Amino acid sequence: MNKRDFERLAKSAAQGGEILRGERAPSRQFTRTAPARRLNPASGVWALCLADHDEPHLTTRRLYQVIADRAELETSGGSVRIVNDVGKIFRYPAELFALISLPNDVTRTLRKIA
Repeated sequence: MNKRDFERLAKSAAQGGEILRGERAPSRQFTRTAPARRLNPASGVWALCLADHDEPHLTTRRLYQVIADRAELETSGGSVRIVNDVGKIFRYPAELFALISLPNDVTRTLRKIA
């Protein structure tokens, strides 16, 4: 590294310390939005809620989209990830649901309206 670049780096590091200590306002700010999370719905697997046990975002007898791959469903340890009533992905006890497989054309239709 040449002397000029080193001096710029040292000055920048000193300014960073001043900003962290609140002695100086940052000259610029960057905001980063998280990329949209890509869902990995299990192909054709849905969860029918058998009992909501007073869970705030579940409805008995409602069909929910399962978010997992087949391997995760087999090793989930008694829980299942679904898209709940408010559109959030959340893990619930598997005992609340009956997992059902639906034909691909039915699954495509449900995903369009879900």
